[in-house]
Amino acid sequence: MNANASFNTSGSTGSCYFLFVTFDHVKYIKWTFIFSSTVNALLAIPATLGNAVVLMTILKNPSLHTPSNCLLFSLAVSDLGVGLIVQPLCALYKISEMEEKFLPYCIAGLGSEILAFTFTATAFMTIAAISFDRYLAIRLHLRYQELVPVSRVIKVVMLLWVFGLVMSVGRLFCFGNCQSLVTAFATVFSFFLLATVISYIKIGQTVRKLVIQVNPDETGDPLHNRIITCVQMSQMKKSVVTMLYVVGTYVLCFVLYMTALAVCVLLEWDPFSRGVLNVVFPIAFLNSSLNPLIYCWRIRIIRHFAKRTVFKMVGIHKSSSLSVVEL
Repeated sequence: MNANASFNTSGSTGSCYFLFVTFDHVKYIKWTFIFSSTVNALLAIPATLGNAVVLMTILKNPSLHTPSNCLLFSLAVSDLGVGLIVQPLCALYKISEMEEKFLPYCIAGLGSEILAFTFTATAFMTIAAISFDRYLAIRLHLRYQELVPVSRVIKVVMLLWVFGLVMSVGRLFCFGNCQSLVTAFATVFSFFLLATVISYIKIGQTVRKLVIQVNPDETGDPLHNRIITCVQMSQMKKSVVTMLYVVGTYVLCFVLYMTALAVCVLLEWDPFSRGVLNVVFPIAFLNSSLNPLIYCWRIRIIRHFAKRTVFKMVGIHKSSSLSVVEL
């Protein structure tokens, strides 16, 4: 990287590792850079605060130290990284591009690209792991806690983070068309996407079987056992639906951004397509702000402890009780 390089709007181009630098388009779409940097800066606030509260809530309450919440913790760490680091870097990235300052553009661009890929890839793999975990919880039922201890889930989480970091750093050594690297990324993405889809299909099939089993016309189980099974199944279904909301927001944000990126490729990165990409760019990180709201909306125990955490942070002491159940 040439730290002394300078560019103007007369057609100068350059490179910064895998970033191809040109500022010819800036004068036509300056407002989109202002919009993108402003929205990213604003979204960074709820993403940071919301996920910080979720992480503190899980850390400070031993009753929440469960396998599923361990995966939820990993997802919240990814979202916190997006809000605390990636989105401010993205704002600086767009401002530097608008001001045509190569050095901060290169540094902020590389930092945001590498870290965004790390957090996003790890979040996607974690979502796949959560989907499989929910299937195991329904499939194994009473044997779940025995076969899926927290220690084993922590090892899986660490492996996912290392894998995400290795893939992200690999981009620094990519020059040219990087076809092999793109193929590898597409393969990994397809694998985890397929695992997520299969997990939810299996969850649907298992839930239908459980419904038949608790039907008094189909089984001779005592009423007390059927009631317990119905309650447990209701909790599991609610947990699955909660994660479907998370998956849905992630996919929606990702698809919108990838669509804008495809427009850029089809229009050969003309000023119009770049402007569209700038406007859509903050949407790629919107799910990091929405996820804490989904947790608190759908998971009662996290909502309860999150309120207590916030009250303590602002100096309000409120005592209340809530029976702890696995959601």
